[in-house]
Amino acid sequence: MNIRVAAFGTKETVKGLENYSKLFSNISIVPFTYQQPKECVDLVEEAYTCDVFLFAGPVPYLYAKNALEQMNVPYTHVPFDELMVSHTFFLLATEYQMAIRRLSIDIMNPAHVTEVLNDLGMEQKDIFIHDIHEIPGLDIAEIVKRHQQLWDQEAIDFVLTSIDAVAQALKELNIPCLKMPIPKKNFLHGLQEAKTLGQIKLSETSRIVMGLVKIKNLDRVSDSLGDFQFEQLLLAFHQILLNYTHKMDFSLYKGHYHQFIIFGTKGSFDKLISDNHLSCFVKEIEKKLNITVAVGFGSGLTARQAEHNAQSALQRALEEDESICYLYNESGAYIYLLNEEEDVNKESLMNALLTCGLTLETASRFADFLLLRQFRPFTSQEYAEYANVTTRTAARLIKKMTDTGVLESVGERKIHDMGRPRAIYQIKENFN
Repeated sequence: MNIRVAAFGTKETVKGLENYSKLFSNISIVPFTYQQPKECVDLVEEAYTCDVFLFAGPVPYLYAKNALEQMNVPYTHVPFDELMVSHTFFLLATEYQMAIRRLSIDIMNPAHVTEVLNDLGMEQKDIFIHDIHEIPGLDIAEIVKRHQQLWDQEAIDFVLTSIDAVAQALKELNIPCLKMPIPKKNFLHGLQEAKTLGQIKLSETSRIVMGLVKIKNLDRVSDSLGDFQFEQLLLAFHQILLNYTHKMDFSLYKGHYHQFIIFGTKGSFDKLISDNHLSCFVKEIEKKLNITVAVGFGSGLTARQAEHNAQSALQRALEEDESICYLYNESGAYIYLLNEEEDVNKESLMNALLTCGLTLETASRFADFLLLRQFRPFTSQEYAEYANVTTRTAARLIKKMTDTGVLESVGERKIHDMGRPRAIYQIKENFN
């Protein structure tokens, strides 16, 4: 399966990533270039459909760090290390014919410069190293200012910078400088790590999914039937569960107190809820056995985590009067899975969403969201929780679909006593 890698950097560094990515199978680079590294804050919002984020250095990553923490996308950056420093010193000596002295250097980890100097047996007394971490807010102007002050004091002859924007500003001030080039090995290291992270993310379809199924008001049902009839009911209930779980590649076990446990993977769960399989399953139970059921699903990397989430979903389902199913997802949100059939297939829904200019992956994710909810009205916050994106990203996506006439606003909902009410949306009846 192809891994979509969002590459953040200047045009030059992203081009380098694109060139070296050809050495890797199953990787496609989606470029996101900037003039200033702080632009990454907005760029990551636009790249959420990619499988993994790769930053061409630690500085753009640091600018985007807060936004990244709100997204469920793995990320890494091209390392700026001793190899890059030694490679730059080699260029100074060979191409610039300069001694490794009277330099001003900005870098993320000053120890990398110190270690190279020690290996070369050189002193550091006339080399000024600026720790980017110590610059408040990673202010580019402040970094430029520190280099300029040393130049004006005639304490240095040359500047080495790890930031393209700093190099550009210094050139405009006629201060001789060099943006430290990224060695091929560092590009390859970043791409390999991005590929590994992408493979891990795509393997999440093998996450464990557990479902718990329980007859509601079990004691009341038992009391209304004789022992023999009650056992017949349980056997029929068990058989219906076996039929559906076998079709959907799940395993079924009988738990305590007449509770049934379903085990499978995320892929088998997606198959279960697609095309109304879950709706048919619940409706058959109600029709044949005249009982109501509670179903709770949860997923996780371990069986214990999946069971914990499934228990939370089941408890929520037991609070309702009718037959109902809840999914408790890994972001801590409940998704309500209705048991009503809809005369809508995913293909027609996808076609409508693609007319809004969405990518195939985004359209598929949004279609699944609508189908899971059986087209009930929703807020941007609810979609953000489902898709593990920021509310800002969800709102921008929903606005695009509203502007193109696929979605419509149907009112507002006030979540708390304080604060503004949230807009409620639904898909238009004639979307297809």
